Amino acid sequence: MFPFLLFKRHILPGVLCTVLLGCTAVHAASLNFSSDTPAILSSPSITLTVLAGSAADMLTVNATSVVVTISDTTGGSFTLTSAAYDLLVTQTGTAGTITQTCNSGLATVILSQSSGSGVYTITPTASQCVSASPTPTPTPTPTPTPIPGGGGGGGGGGGGGGTVLPPAPPAICSATSTLPVGVSEGDLVRGPDGIKVYIVNSSGYIRHIFNPQVFSFYHHFKWDQIKNLDATDFARLKPSDLYRADGDQAVYSLKEVDEAKGIAQKQWLNMTASDFAGLLFDPNQIFTINVQERDYYQAGTPLIKTDFTYPVRRNQLVQPEASSTVYFIDARGYKRIIPPAAYAAYCYDKTRLTTLTTAELDTYPQVRAMTLENGDGRVYVIDPAADMRHWVENTDAFGRLGLTWNEVAIVNAQEFGAYAEGTPEQ
Repeated sequence: MFPFLLFKRHILPGVLCTVLLGCTAVHAASLNFSSDTPAILSSPSITLTVLAGSAADMLTVNATSVVVTISDTTGGSFTLTSAAYDLLVTQTGTAGTITQTCNSGLATVILSQSSGSGVYTITPTASQCVSASPTPTPTPTPTPTPIPGGGGGGGGGGGGGGTVLPPAPPAICSATSTLPVGVSEGDLVRGPDGIKVYIVNSSGYIRHIFNPQVFSFYHHFKWDQIKNLDATDFARLKPSDLYRADGDQAVYSLKEVDEAKGIAQKQWLNMTASDFAGLLFDPNQIFTINVQERDYYQAGTPLIKTDFTYPVRRNQLVQPEASSTVYFIDARGYKRIIPPAAYAAYCYDKTRLTTLTTAELDTYPQVRAMTLENGDGRVYVIDPAADMRHWVENTDAFGRLGLTWNEVAIVNAQEFGAYAEGTPEQ
């Protein structure tokens, strides 16, 4: 989906463009909102509100996020609210000030810019806000975030921005400890998004605590005991949605439908132990929950072995038949070629490499571009045949190359450095 641009009324042939219509045009004048104005996202399907009195240089509404450009000449601040989900804010350009508050489930973000110009990407999370106190903080240097799609004169943005990319795998492999330093079984942790809360088991698996209501089912859980992990440590943990209730041998997979509304479906794995192992599930990834949580979820359609065409491979090095090429399948199920110079970053061991048929490998979509973890946010298209990377200079080039944000991976420094710098794509 191409992003929606918000601007002052601007007449196109046959169309009156207001803030809610997907008109691909740019208005250079600053935006001043005299009344509360809705900004509608499609994934998740929610309506955010730009409060009256807000000002911005440009506002772009994508399918999954809102992108705001403000500068020291804008003349004021910008305020966005969400009644359904908490809001995650990242920023590029000159650092400004982000103030976030939560009051009775209403998340509010206030942006201000005292110098220079900043671009802020505001993305709904999967959780309703729970903090009741304001947290004004200077904007830190962000983890690389996709530049917003769209662009001048109606150019497409390669499928819109705001896609959440998985963190890069750790650059240094450790054979001595499954868990990051300072993390133990039963700990509650957050990843780089600073929002979602997970519980850790001794085998390095993490389970998402679905929402604050589920959190409250466990009286020993304390909000002030949640540990915040950086991208490297968080990437060492393996997500799992499998669980069984205490005293119940039935194993379920959780399908999260709408966290804010408390809707999730438990899907019974109706299969034998042999089927389970054949699909590469690990018994250690099954968490034990209490009966209250089990009964909180709706009953969904049971899953059987034939619902899975191939084993579920994630964060795994693989190799196609009759080929020396090594691929990494990331946490989203996207594959990318790993150059030999980066093997050490992935604990490469030829004797443990999994060989796949071409048909199975083809079921995983291909990563085509990358951005450096904790880098400057630049996106590079990859030429794996030549071990080259080419900087994609702007959104026009991004669209011309037919890229989508799902095809962009965050990589560690060792993998990034394995590619030589090529001619930029303009």
